[in-house]
Amino acid sequence: WEQDNILHVFYKLTGGQGYSSTNNASSVGVLEWDASTYFNPHPELRVALTNGTAKLTWPAQPGWSYQVQSSTNLLNWTTVTTLEGKSWNLEAVVPIPAASSVFWRVALREGGF
Repeated sequence: WEQDNILHVFYKLTGGQGYSSTNNASSVGVLEWDASTYFNPHPELRVALTNGTAKLTWPAQPGWSYQVQSSTNLLNWTTVTTLEGKSWNLEAVVPIPAASSVFWRVALREGGF
């Protein structure tokens, strides 16, 4: 934890709270929690252009919501779509506006918009 700000919790299921085992053996696991990623998430947006559309992909976290926004002047932003982070990667296919230049960004919020 002190070196990388990553907490590793080693756990083993035991009896209690509705858990019962038919044998004496149970599996163990490790939960890894990265504080810097959790408190300062900045997903890298990847863009692929094809046939008048843009395919935007970025890493996501379950429990977070993501708004894909577009702008032609970097001052006024319009929400194109809102997606829930139900997988570790999200993808949005959006039309490319007729404007000479377009910018995209992803706004994110834990719990939803």
